[in-house]
Amino acid sequence: MSAVTIIWKCSRPRDKAHAELCEQLMIEAAESQGMDIAEIRHGIHATTRVRGRTVSDDPHITGNIKNSQTGEGYALHYYVDAAHFVALPSTPERPNPQFWEL
Repeated sequence: MSAVTIIWKCSRPRDKAHAELCEQLMIEAAESQGMDIAEIRHGIHATTRVRGRTVSDDPHITGNIKNSQTGEGYALHYYVDAAHFVALPSTPERPNPQFWEL
């Protein structure tokens, strides 16, 4: 597989650890699904939209991963410990990352 291209669709965080965590997790997610593009739509934040309304959520990174050849891809939330800049473990109740088809 070729290298994953990172595209920031939001402002890149000034904090180096925050930016590196976003890139690392999005690359891991892309590689796990055979994708070659990772778009970071939002750094660590604690809200999401449900049926058009903004609601509180656990801290996560929001992004898209895509295959540049087929156009297939997924939107995803990658849940994190915002205080320590690490991914939370995946559980049966809350897979991490969570994927949705684009």
